[in-house]
Amino acid sequence: MRYFEAETAILLHHLAIKFSGGLKGVPNIGYLESALQQIKNDDIIGINFQSKHTEEKYDFNY
Repeated sequence: MRYFEAETAILLHHLAIKFSGGLKGVPNIGYLESALQQIKNDDIIGINFQSKHTEEKYDFNY
């Protein structure tokens, strides 16, 4: 599985809000980095892709 870093997530966020609107910036980059790091940890999330995808959606929405 391929993962990306916080800088890439921020770039994707900026591109998304460019087309859909929203606030620019990241209030706390530590939260973003933590969520991206947890996605990489199969011991916490499990190896099952569906579980990992569900966890990703939860982390980024809360």
